[in-house]
Amino acid sequence: EENRDWGGAFAVYGGMTEALPYHRLFNSPISEASIVGTAIGYAMCGGRVVPEIMYCDFLGRCGDEVFNQLPKWQAMSGNVLKMPVVLRVSVGSKYGAQHSQDWTSLVAHIPGI
Repeated sequence: EENRDWGGAFAVYGGMTEALPYHRLFNSPISEASIVGTAIGYAMCGGRVVPEIMYCDFLGRCGDEVFNQLPKWQAMSGNVLKMPVVLRVSVGSKYGAQHSQDWTSLVAHIPGI
């Protein structure tokens, strides 16, 4: 996704392009599973990460990472691994039937999130 060039889906990263080095704010393929999977790997290596999924509706595209990997690694490692990940998603309306859902209640019921 165009985080560096456009400031993200809704330009929320505007101005950060100049403030952060490339390895801290970078473009990624539009693959929600790889975005969240990369974030999990970075967190497992000690990094703090804030990945962004353009719309809440797309959480299904990274379901394994959000529902099985991210919330469980800290417990599975006996608290050796920390998972400092903040997953940003937009929740809203006016963007069509497949871009307007609110899945926050579903995510709120996942132990470890």
